[in-house]
Amino acid sequence: NDEDHVIKKSLMQLLTDLGFVIKKSALLKISGKFNIHSLNIPREGKFANWNLSLDLFNNNHDLLFSTTENGREGHITEIGVRQRCKRSARQYILDAYYTKILNYFDRISKFNKLIN
Repeated sequence: NDEDHVIKKSLMQLLTDLGFVIKKSALLKISGKFNIHSLNIPREGKFANWNLSLDLFNNNHDLLFSTTENGREGHITEIGVRQRCKRSARQYILDAYYTKILNYFDRISKFNKLIN
């Protein structure tokens, strides 16, 4: 459901904003799924639920961090509702997911300082 790569580009922006380099053989990998499901609501307009699941893995394929976010959007056209779902998922990535990733690395950093 990311034909125009809105989600992929948002994740790339997030990672480069955090100072990471994006390359094929990386130490960390983000894998995700983005789904949009049309709803039949007896109201005028088009509606859809969206779901974004993101998993962060290390180079040993160990899951380090996982998150899921859901939302619902409406618009007068099917294309418009899909664009709104992508916009909401993009906003989640650049705001809430950004904060969650920072907090995750901060906790790891504090833990490593405690054991060293």
